[in-house]
Amino acid sequence: MNFIGIDQLFWFKTAPAILSNLALVLFAILKRPPLFRYLLVFALTTLADILVASKILAMPNDSAQVAVEYLFVLIGDLRFILLLAYFLYAGLGAAELQRLSLPGSVIKPAFVFTLFPTILVGAVGFAKPPLLSEARHKFLAYELIFFCLTALWIYVVLPQKSLPAASARFIKSAAIPVFLYYGLWSLADILILRGVEAGYAIRIVPNFLYYSVFLWYVHLAHDSSFAAAEH
Repeated sequence: MNFIGIDQLFWFKTAPAILSNLALVLFAILKRPPLFRYLLVFALTTLADILVASKILAMPNDSAQVAVEYLFVLIGDLRFILLLAYFLYAGLGAAELQRLSLPGSVIKPAFVFTLFPTILVGAVGFAKPPLLSEARHKFLAYELIFFCLTALWIYVVLPQKSLPAASARFIKSAAIPVFLYYGLWSLADILILRGVEAGYAIRIVPNFLYYSVFLWYVHLAHDSSFAAAEH
């Protein structure tokens, strides 16, 4: 069976993402959950992302398409990195995240770590050009770097911080879908580069987690983590 391109089909990637993020926007507006501002901002950016990626929102040329898609990659990573910036680096907590206040202590680490994987990929490409000779090699390098960075944040940085139990529990929970989608994207791209077409089918799962599940999961993880702390 030919799996090439199956991960990009409308009903596997675009439709679930549009429906999930439209539902999240309506939910945030009507229910006003604690993370109302965070969910609304990133549901709208994720919705814009999938519309551009699927070319429903057409860019004027290929260069603009690549540039805008790259910007949305950074924003997509920022959804998780912003949580790390609040709790691990700025020393703030749930109240500040709920207000989506953006002091310099949050903006600086968020900016640095959002660009960090790109800088590392660029450094590898500069040092060993043959390693990143194809676009998918670059995708794989980025995916592996972000997966490893997430492991460092959760298993090295987090234990060194004196976070309240609820905050630590929230960050650990929020990292689970990140591990899953970057891990599965890496596996899929390794298979694709080895000529195994099933890799395209595997990519359906991390695409769904990234576009349709992550923000809902953060909402649930936040409520369960901090509700438990109140009892």
